[in-house]
Amino acid sequence: MPSVRAVTQISADPTSLALSWTAVAESAPVPLSNVILLRRPAGSTGSYTVISQPGGSTSLSDTGLTGTTAYEMILS
Repeated sequence: MPSVRAVTQISADPTSLALSWTAVAESAPVPLSNVILLRRPAGSTGSYTVISQPGGSTSLSDTGLTGTTAYEMILS
């Protein structure tokens, strides 16, 4: 089974989002792949903005948010 991430902290303000996590090894750990955050304005059918971090990272920041916009986000 692959390793997984356990989110340990989420913080946000009107223009940014920050996530932190630790790796949780399963019975047969494998290296974690890149962390990818996809975001777009809520209700949009347009393309997602992609924010990516290397697999060994333990945090990710998105500083491109607009305070008056609601967002749809996917973390993988």
